[in-house]
Amino acid sequence: MTFLAPLFLIGAAGVAIPLVLHLIRRQAKGQQEFSSLIFLDSSPPTLLQRSRIDQWLLLLLRGLAVLLLAAAFARPYWNTQSKSEDAQQANQRAILVDTSASMQREGIWPAVIEAIKTTAQSAQPFDKLALYAFDDHVRTLLAPEDLSASSPGARTQQLLAAMQSLEPSSRGTNLGLALTTVGDRLVRTEETDETPRVTATEIILISDFQSGSMIDRLENYQWPAECKLTIKRVEPKNPENVSASILLSKDEMLSTSATSGSKSLSSPAEDNRVQDGLAIRVSNQAQVGSAKVTLRWHDQDGKPTDESEVGADVPANGNVVVRIPKLKVEAGLLQLDGDAARFDNQRYLARPPKRAFSLVCLDQEKREANESLGYFLKQLPLDDETREVQFVWRSPGSTDPWPDKSSTPLIVVSHAMLDGDAVGLKKFIENGGHGVWVLDQSLEDQVRLANIQAQWLSITGESPPEIREANISRDAMFEEIDFTHSLFRNLADSRFNDFTKIRFWKHRCVELGDNPTWTTIARYDDSLPAIAYRSIGKGRLWLLTSGWQPSESQLALSSKFVPIVSGIFGLAAPLERPLDSLIAGDKIECLEGEIWSDASGKLLNIETDAEGKRTAMLDQLGFYRVQRNDQIRSVAVNLPIAESDTKVMEIERLERLGVLTSDANPTDMELEKKEQLRGVELESQQRIWRWLLVGMLAAIVLETAWGLRR
Repeated sequence: MTFLAPLFLIGAAGVAIPLVLHLIRRQAKGQQEFSSLIFLDSSPPTLLQRSRIDQWLLLLLRGLAVLLLAAAFARPYWNTQSKSEDAQQANQRAILVDTSASMQREGIWPAVIEAIKTTAQSAQPFDKLALYAFDDHVRTLLAPEDLSASSPGARTQQLLAAMQSLEPSSRGTNLGLALTTVGDRLVRTEETDETPRVTATEIILISDFQSGSMIDRLENYQWPAECKLTIKRVEPKNPENVSASILLSKDEMLSTSATSGSKSLSSPAEDNRVQDGLAIRVSNQAQVGSAKVTLRWHDQDGKPTDESEVGADVPANGNVVVRIPKLKVEAGLLQLDGDAARFDNQRYLARPPKRAFSLVCLDQEKREANESLGYFLKQLPLDDETREVQFVWRSPGSTDPWPDKSSTPLIVVSHAMLDGDAVGLKKFIENGGHGVWVLDQSLEDQVRLANIQAQWLSITGESPPEIREANISRDAMFEEIDFTHSLFRNLADSRFNDFTKIRFWKHRCVELGDNPTWTTIARYDDSLPAIAYRSIGKGRLWLLTSGWQPSESQLALSSKFVPIVSGIFGLAAPLERPLDSLIAGDKIECLEGEIWSDASGKLLNIETDAEGKRTAMLDQLGFYRVQRNDQIRSVAVNLPIAESDTKVMEIERLERLGVLTSDANPTDMELEKKEQLRGVELESQQRIWRWLLVGMLAAIVLETAWGLRR
């Protein structure tokens, strides 16, 4: 028997009080003096017989009452549990194993298996165990019910057998998702289970616990109050790691913490080519000691595409930016050599094929530059890494076939358009093309006005609104611009949204009113539409009520001309889907007519949801191929950049988000506190003190009855 408050047992010393009372001899109260004895000297009485206890039953009853009272205040309990109590007080433990790419480092996975074995063997027979694995998503390997009927030895074998088919993946680490998912499952199991009563819940995390883990999911999560996280960190044989990432923008280059010149191992004749090459950021995760590595391009088959190498000397816990010659082929991989941790030493790059387009301007080619729309269109820099745009003149009334929208996404027409051109333009737009109709000549000529009205009816199929030349006493300018529209969204910044310096000498008045088929995204300061558009069939018709040439306005000579016209061209010929930043584990949408396959030519398994959306999972690193309309394009799938951040995460980051953490080896104080809490629970369940008080009262009643009888 154990006492919860043993200091109260000191009160048991009160049992001496009845004993003392029984041993005290009382003298006679009355005294009688005799005259014959007054002259004699007094002498102490002679003890003829020692004091002895003659009421043993009263003494025992009184002492028993004192002892029972002291024991009741000490709150005793039996420190043993029956089998039924053990079954009702099970601990719930979820083993969470990290299978992300960083777990591929040498020495980690054997340590994971050993940690699983140790955890299983240290579990109590009545504990509920479950096994989960996670990288960027969570998988249930063994649920609690799968292990509930197994003996401790068989349970360990089941856990180890489940780990045999498991290995690190090529995906990132979403630790926040894993902890919230398993935490919710533990709480849900505790609430719905009717028979067992869980006394403690614990998540045992077996991971390298690297800093690149995503934990943002924990920011808005209420961590279960009774659940603790125990971290068993497994370490690689070599904690050093060097990684490389391809910088595709200047902002990424400026984000590096340190920059150094690259040490080129190529010939001097290639130095200029390297300096103009692709920027690569090389990072070293080691806390001490610099790392010397080399970079080289390889083709899709793993063969070097260039004999030159670029070297980098990266300081400890820092990074440098080096330059490497641009990739000559459509797709290739960047190989980093000199690093012991090889799981992130390859970066895959696939450039989208350049598409050839034509920009057609229907106008008189021989017009003077001051009067010509096409002259300024021809100067536009529309070429980029993904497209080449050729400017083409089309004469009004030409009998040449109208181009297809796949090769010519945009056609610009001026006032020189004829009725036959209007019919061809309508068919072009209905098939998915975009047409920009620029009213770039005065409508004071009634013949020209009548032609415009007839062409309006021919193109839109609706009666023409009121169209006239605007009578302005001063220069007009843009006043109302919809910066939420995609055409002006890039100009919404305060550095670029000033349009007050663009003046319009002339413009046309087109009373669109509340016509729902037209959308006006820019107006002049007289509230008349400046830029509007509407859909016709599969395409779109754009309307500009003033020309951009200098005879009409200052638009062509302003800095806003290029982004506006380039934006319209971009809407007519949108870029290919962004397939250059895919990572392992992404689910890609497969468009109609697309065929996806991996590098070996094996077709991907395409799933179709209830809405008819077709998706495929990209599980592995490397190159995939997508075929559409007899065109084959390579797609690169890489490791998440954050997975290369292999420094150990600070536990305080989780604690600041409310996670209750505990060490894998608890301290003596924690064990003592846990034992004390267990004693309080057992004492509250057994309540032996009530029976002790009942016994004390019974002893007092018997003692009183015996005393009254005498």
